[in-house]
Amino acid sequence: MTIMRLLGLPPRISDTLQAKARAAGQSVEDYVRGHLIALASQRTSDDMLNEIEARLARPLSGLSSDPGSE
Repeated sequence: MTIMRLLGLPPRISDTLQAKARAAGQSVEDYVRGHLIALASQRTSDDMLNEIEARLARPLSGLSSDPGSE
C-alpha cells in the first residue's frame, strides 16, 4: 500500500473535493483514490503512439514478401 500526502493544496480545491466526496457518499480518501485509479488507467497519447510503432515494426502475418509466390 502506498501512502500519499498532498501538500499545498489550495483551500478552495480541498473544499471542493470534500463537497464532491460528500455528495458521492464517500470519504475524501475514497473519492480521490477512485479518481487517481481512473487517471492512472487511462492510456496517454504516448502510450498509443508506442503501441502503433510496435505494431508497425512487426511483419504482417500471412503475407509473403515474394510477389511470385501466389
